[in-house]
Amino acid sequence: MAVGAGKVFTCANDNWLIALDQRTGQVVWERQHHGYGNLEKVAVTYHDGLLHCGTNDGPRGAALAFDAATGDLVWHFWGTAARPACTTSSTAPTAPRRSASTRCRCRRSPGRRPGRRSRSRARAAGPN
Repeated sequence: MAVGAGKVFTCANDNWLIALDQRTGQVVWERQHHGYGNLEKVAVTYHDGLLHCGTNDGPRGAALAFDAATGDLVWHFWGTAARPACTTSSTAPTAPRRSASTRCRCRRSPGRRPGRRSRSRARAAGPN
C-alpha cells in the first residue's frame, strides 16, 4: 500500500491496481494489468507522481511504473533476459529420449555445472 497525491494505492487479486481517495475511501480508478507477472503479492511505492512495483513470480520478473493519476503503465523492464527457444530438446512427456550429445544444454539440472560429469558417469569412466 502507498499514499500520495491525496490517494491510497493498493494491489488486489487478479492483477488489479486500485486508487482510493485518501479522505473518503471512494474508488478513484481501477486498472487491471496483464503480461508482466503477478501484482497482487507486491508492495506499491509512490514517488513523484509514479507508482513503482515489481513482480516476483515466474522465471523473469519485472519492474513496473504506473501513472498515479490514471493507473496507466508508463514504463517497465524485465529482471532477466528472455530465454531463447530451445531447438534441440522437447519437454513433452512423449518426446523420444535424446543422447547426451544432442540434448539441450539451456536447461541444466539444479546444482549441476556445465562441463561436469555426474558421479555415476565419472565412476564408470574411471579416474582422470
